[in-house]
Amino acid sequence: MRRLLLPVWLGVLLPQAALAEATATARYGSVADADLGAARLQAREYGLGLQWSDARFAAGAVHVGLDYAYTRYQYERLPTRNRDLHRVRVPVEWKGGAVLRQSVMLAPVIAASSNVFKELPSRGSSEDYSLHGHWHVEGPARGEGWGWRIGVARSDVFGGLAFHPVVAALWRGARATAEVGWPGSRIEWRVWPAVALGAELLPAGGRWHVVSDERDGADFYYNMEAWRGGLTAAWAPRRRLQLAATAGVEFARRHRFEDDTGAVVDRDPDAAPYVELALGWRW
Repeated sequence: MRRLLLPVWLGVLLPQAALAEATATARYGSVADADLGAARLQAREYGLGLQWSDARFAAGAVHVGLDYAYTRYQYERLPTRNRDLHRVRVPVEWKGGAVLRQSVMLAPVIAASSNVFKELPSRGSSEDYSLHGHWHVEGPARGEGWGWRIGVARSDVFGGLAFHPVVAALWRGARATAEVGWPGSRIEWRVWPAVALGAELLPAGGRWHVVSDERDGADFYYNMEAWRGGLTAAWAPRRRLQLAATAGVEFARRHRFEDDTGAVVDRDPDAAPYVELALGWRW
């Protein structure tokens, strides 16, 4: 594989005076044990995120983020080591428009196994990097009422890096919002000013480049497909503090990778409950 230097993504240099808001978030997620054919699978997820928003640019607003996610898959009765997978995503999004509102986002992504990620400058290759993004337009309701969204995105939420359509019907009320479409749907109801309840159905797949030291550097892509449907709750006990939780079921799952013998593992785990907790701080 062709070796690459670690790319340094500085995003957009934004003057501090132009920043209206910044948010830091810590996440933890767990998917319960499930049958993986004759084997067993368990997943744990940890994440940290930063987002800076509302820097004015080209008659719109720029939002810059930095998101890190660590996923650990543990197996029983399978001839492979547990997999520790890392992902860094740096989305840069522009939003603007008067009657029709546009969103353009580009996100360089690093997705690699732990042994490569911790030595990325020396062991990284082009397979560890990808470019995600989207373009979509929304209209017409800015206040209460119905609206729509249409566009295209490039991501790995379905388990492989590919383009996919973005289509949704949008509704905004005095205390509730709804988004029903593809690839995801969600609804939120603000029970009190500081409390919101909701539901969501979203694709939860991913793709990572893995290098196997047990097989003298053999490499492959770990492809994971899944959907998650769950109930959500959010609470802001203080103006700057945010707490959130999601509980539901991960289903329509598929894991495709290679074990330590080089054999391809392509199995559909059983559906399993999952929970995700998040803590955010806004300033």
